[in-house]
Amino acid sequence: MTPTDHRQSAPAISCLVIAALFALPAGCGYSGGEALFMTGLFKRPKIEAEIKLNEGAVAILVDDLQERCYWPEVTAVLADKVAKELTDKNATKTLIPTTKISRLRQAKPDFDDLSAREIGELLEADRLITIDVTEFFATEDPTESNSAARMSVAVKVLNPHEKKIRSKVRLWPRSPVGAIAQAELSAGQVTRAKNRNGILQALTEALAEKIVKNFYDRKMEDFERP
Repeated sequence: MTPTDHRQSAPAISCLVIAALFALPAGCGYSGGEALFMTGLFKRPKIEAEIKLNEGAVAILVDDLQERCYWPEVTAVLADKVAKELTDKNATKTLIPTTKISRLRQAKPDFDDLSAREIGELLEADRLITIDVTEFFATEDPTESNSAARMSVAVKVLNPHEKKIRSKVRLWPRSPVGAIAQAELSAGQVTRAKNRNGILQALTEALAEKIVKNFYDRKMEDFERP
């Protein structure tokens, strides 16, 4: 084979690979499009952040206003996991420690009567991520069900500095309900977690990853739709 023939063979091979991948049967586990990115022939599309947190101070407020969590420590664990994920993904440069919110709760008898914006202002935050629990289920004795532990939250990003126009306090999302994020653990995952603390660690870590994905640019993952 001449050098010219060799250079021309690469596109031909790529075409053959593409054709083969799109011909994969439905039950093989991967769609043709998903398998293309796994070959390395194509770059994964970039998914842009839903909202970028600015360079100011960011605070995290996790609440269980509807009292869904019968394991009350879950809110504090989730706050710490979200803080860690924000730091690991460089989604913010300045993060207000979650312990500052704990101290504020203890110092302000009327804390529960404050609005989220007011709490953010007291924390001297430029952006406040509010996370409200909408669903919680967990057990240390799982059955062979599809979901042995699950948690859903509604996430918002607020501007604590906006005092005059209420409609401008919420920066993201557009829906007043918030952006819903959910994580689940199978019976096998719960069994491997061994105990209540292990279950909470695994569940909140998975949920924190889904929450923080909204705040930084990233490559599309396997099976994810752009």
